[in-house]
Amino acid sequence: MSNIFDDFQRDIHSAQESTQLLSEDLSDDDGRHIAEEFQAKLNLLSATIKDVERSYDRLRRNHEELATTRASLSKKEIDLRAEETRLQISRTDLEQQKQRLEQDRDSFNNFKLSTLASTIDNQIQSRLDNFQELLETRQRTVVATGEQTANSIGEREATITAISGALGAESDLRREHQPSSKEKEDPVTQTPHVVSRYHWNSGDYPWCHISNEIVAFLSHFRPSVEEGYTIRLEDVVLRMLPLCWDIRRMNNLELFFWEAQDSRWYCFDQLIDIGYDDDESLILDGELCEEHGHHSCLQVRLDTADDDSKSIVFRVVGGEADTPAVGLGT
Repeated sequence: MSNIFDDFQRDIHSAQESTQLLSEDLSDDDGRHIAEEFQAKLNLLSATIKDVERSYDRLRRNHEELATTRASLSKKEIDLRAEETRLQISRTDLEQQKQRLEQDRDSFNNFKLSTLASTIDNQIQSRLDNFQELLETRQRTVVATGEQTANSIGEREATITAISGALGAESDLRREHQPSSKEKEDPVTQTPHVVSRYHWNSGDYPWCHISNEIVAFLSHFRPSVEEGYTIRLEDVVLRMLPLCWDIRRMNNLELFFWEAQDSRWYCFDQLIDIGYDDDESLILDGELCEEHGHHSCLQVRLDTADDDSKSIVFRVVGGEADTPAVGLGT
């Protein structure tokens, strides 16, 4: 396009030269005036062509810039489409990963539920087995206790019979050696007799059954006092007697009697309340009890003789250890 403008400029320049020559050749004023007007118009045309050329250059530059911008936009559009394609692929991948994660989550939840159910079943079965074992142990304990109680009652009845016979024999002997009327009148010849504080004859009285139960209870557990401790056996017996009419505490003492290890000390109050197998019952550190601390605490241990016979041994630790507990007598 610039070549066209150059051709125009050459043609105008040639026309200007021809007009100049023509104006010089013309002799009259009219011819020179016409030549000058034509020269002016050629100058104006030349200036106009230059303006058009400048406008064309600006338009060309704008067109080039527009082409560059269009190319850039086209490239960005291509990049955007590529990015959109990548995002679409990423979205598809994310959706697939989400589906896999949901499947894994469902599988994991099912596995957890299955594992939890299996664990619970095993725990329940284990507890049932332990309960069954404990039940069988307690049944054996009850049976053994019943047998020993029956044996103890038999022994007590035999002892009572023997005592009654001895009392009868003593009565006959007294009648045989009863002093004569003369001896009664002579205080010098009287012989003093040592007798028990009370005498009784066994019979079908309600209190006889209660006394027999107490005798059987004490004969079964055979309580004694640890050597070196001054608590009285009478006080120990008074602490034990309420158990004769408390089945739950009696069972706890019975389980201790048949299952506990020898020579391990236990708090008597805790043992009969919560059982010997609870940590709060066992004396772990020295002689102090967790429940009573430095206060008075009646403690008990199991003792098994060489002939496998069992008995329970008591001691009092802490507080007024050498004096009986309040309410147990003096």
